Amino acid sequence: MDREEFVKQMLKYSASAGDIETNIVHILDYMGRKLEADRTYIFEKNIEGSSDNTYEWCSENAIPPKDQLQNVGHEGLLDLWYDEFGNNKGIFIENLEEYKEISSPMYELLKPQDIHSLIAWPIFVDEICIGFLGIDNPLRKHMEDVVRIFEMVGYIMSIIIRQRDNVRMLRKLSYEDQLTGVKNRRELDTFGTNEYARVYSVGILSCDLNGLKRINDTLGHEAGDKYIIKVANNLAKIFGHNYVYRMGGDEFIALAINLTAAEFELNVDKLLKIMEKEEIPVAAGYIFKADNTTEFYSLIDEADKKMYEDKGRYYSDTKNERRRTGI
Repeated sequence: MDREEFVKQMLKYSASAGDIETNIVHILDYMGRKLEADRTYIFEKNIEGSSDNTYEWCSENAIPPKDQLQNVGHEGLLDLWYDEFGNNKGIFIENLEEYKEISSPMYELLKPQDIHSLIAWPIFVDEICIGFLGIDNPLRKHMEDVVRIFEMVGYIMSIIIRQRDNVRMLRKLSYEDQLTGVKNRRELDTFGTNEYARVYSVGILSCDLNGLKRINDTLGHEAGDKYIIKVANNLAKIFGHNYVYRMGGDEFIALAINLTAAEFELNVDKLLKIMEKEEIPVAAGYIFKADNTTEFYSLIDEADKKMYEDKGRYYSDTKNERRRTGI
């Protein structure tokens, strides 16, 4: 194998202007085919202290095992590998049967995958090992080549993973509300532009926290923020994180996609009961359409109008109650 050409192609993929996630898969594809392997893949550490198989390429004869390789434990399994990775060393298994003496648990994990040889190399981002790149059953004649080029390949993959993480962070900052973690107004615009035309039905709930100024004035803005977060969490619990949008301040929009009117109204009822139980005063207005023929923002305006009517009733009742009690 021409090692110089191999590395050149890897660099070409890493510098591609295409989608980074797609570029990663292309690199794994190129590696797997060039080294005549059964499978190439990436594992990454997760927040639970284990590792997930995040990307893979498989040959036509291999069964993709990625879905079964999530939350793979470190203790008794990958901890041995990560110890080696921490010393800037890779894992080279030329004969899996011989590896049984080194780590029986890892042998038991690899054997059912029909692995008889394997190479894994650490991926570092900012000098921290975040996971590893692996290749299963490369053709024996390529083993020496793989050993010699994997350090460079691991370095290239580290750069790409860092780029991917930066893109994800920028997207998160652009489309996610920083206080509550739900989506923001810009992402609602994205839904209206790109997705609304493909839905079969839509329910729209406009929700607003009542009395926020009073909460801020009496308990402080931190307490007000906690109430806003509670509203967001309850909306996400009922309508799903992907369909809740903070429009600014204490105003939210929640969408229900492709439900029946009865299902949507049941969700609204569940939400209001949760808010009442947790003593979170909200105003709500909603509308349901069994098709997508009405302009999206006209529906938003109609739900908003009903919400403000509800808010008006709340403040009118509150004012009358204060008059009655003299408070």
